[in-house]
Amino acid sequence: MERFVPEELLRSMVSGLLLDAGADRDCRVILSDLMVAAQIEGPASHGLAMLPRYLKALKSGWSNGAAEPTLHHMSLGRLHVNADNGYCQIGLARARKHLLKATEACGVAVLTVANAHHIGALRFDTAPFARAGYIAMAFVNSRAWVVPDGGTTPIFGTNPMSFACPRGAREPIVWDQASSVRAISDIRLVASQGGALREPSGLDENGEPTRVAREIVETGKLIPFGRHKGNAICLMVELLSAALGGGSMSFEVEEMEAAGASTIRPGYCMVLISPDTHDHEAFADRVDRLCRAIDQEGGGYIPGDRRFKRIEDAKARGVRVDPDLFAMLEARSGRNGFENGHDDMATRQEDCDDCRSRD
Repeated sequence: MERFVPEELLRSMVSGLLLDAGADRDCRVILSDLMVAAQIEGPASHGLAMLPRYLKALKSGWSNGAAEPTLHHMSLGRLHVNADNGYCQIGLARARKHLLKATEACGVAVLTVANAHHIGALRFDTAPFARAGYIAMAFVNSRAWVVPDGGTTPIFGTNPMSFACPRGAREPIVWDQASSVRAISDIRLVASQGGALREPSGLDENGEPTRVAREIVETGKLIPFGRHKGNAICLMVELLSAALGGGSMSFEVEEMEAAGASTIRPGYCMVLISPDTHDHEAFADRVDRLCRAIDQEGGGYIPGDRRFKRIEDAKARGVRVDPDLFAMLEARSGRNGFENGHDDMATRQEDCDDCRSRD
């Protein structure tokens, strides 16, 4: 039977464990917020299930829990961050004000990040910008998992991308998806439960498409969504993130055997657009008219809307957590974990307001 845990308590527990693993305050606040938000909104594979990977990487020194990202202005509308082997979201938070200023000056700006790790859901990168009135797109590559259509060897990462668009007074349109049929984290989760996927999402040991999650995890061979169309999307994300951003190319990674290595150091790219530099009222009206047309269709679905009920449920009942997972958190946290986590609560709201406010 599932447990329902108060949101702040869950953040506190996660933050305490991150502290024990060597994460500084900025890292703890951002990563614990990300994992709890994903646990609430879904998918669960990007929520608390990611915690062991963060802890392993931090404790081993594979990732830097006290990173000091450095920002470089390549041109008026082009920024680049060296994340100091920390998590990409830390670099993004540090560069946010500069990215907004560049976007206001040029109408559009591009931020790339290298020497970083990123295993969170991308929509948590883009949505805050859309809430502030900007159109945001983000791209990141990963370890090679995806076999090009018709091939036999993984070349691309799952290469997720996200798009977020403001929608007036309503919550923004937000989507976030892998370039593969399913993200590897989703497949791992299903495999751990002994289940099968709804459609073939990878190749078995004979090179045949399969729905059996365990077989895909064993071969490490995923397939792109939409075959050759997804193949092109994988390529685009790889070029925008790794090639432009200066991170590791998915197929070149040879470092996964290192102690604690559960991630690569990929490239990351964000594109930010200000509708205010065009006809903002006309843009907002067109967005509204399109969304109303989709809503009136009956079976229509605006990306991001399904999360609202989950958020309201979490406020009313607490965050839904598998009891075995919660027992593991309790066992690993102990009294010190709770105390350490609560130390972050006093400054969390100030940090969040700074990250989300529009300059």
